[in-house]
Amino acid sequence: MTFEPASISVGTGEVVTFVVSNEGQADHEFTLGDAAMQEEHAAAMAHMPEGMGHDLPNSLVLQPGETKQLTWRFGHAGTLEYACHEPSHYGAGMRGHLKVG
Repeated sequence: MTFEPASISVGTGEVVTFVVSNEGQADHEFTLGDAAMQEEHAAAMAHMPEGMGHDLPNSLVLQPGETKQLTWRFGHAGTLEYACHEPSHYGAGMRGHLKVG
C-alpha cells in the first residue's frame, strides 16, 4: 500500500512519463492532482460501484500485475499528490507528494 518513490520533484514545464506497476493482489489506481482534486476524486470513488472503471486524463486504473503509463506536462509551481482512492488505500498511506518548481 505504498508508492515508490514516496516523493519526487519536477521542474515547471517538464514532461514526465510515469510508469506505474501494480505488483499487489488488489486493484489500484494512480491519480495525479492537487489536494482539492484528490478530495473530489475520493468523494466520487466512494459512490462508485466496486469494479467500475473510470477514464480520466490524470488517472490510471490498474489490475493486479498490470503496468500502464501516464505522461504529464507540469505547468505552475506548487505541490501535487499522486494517490490511490480504491477503498481504504489512501487512508492506509497509498499516496506520494510531488513538488513542481
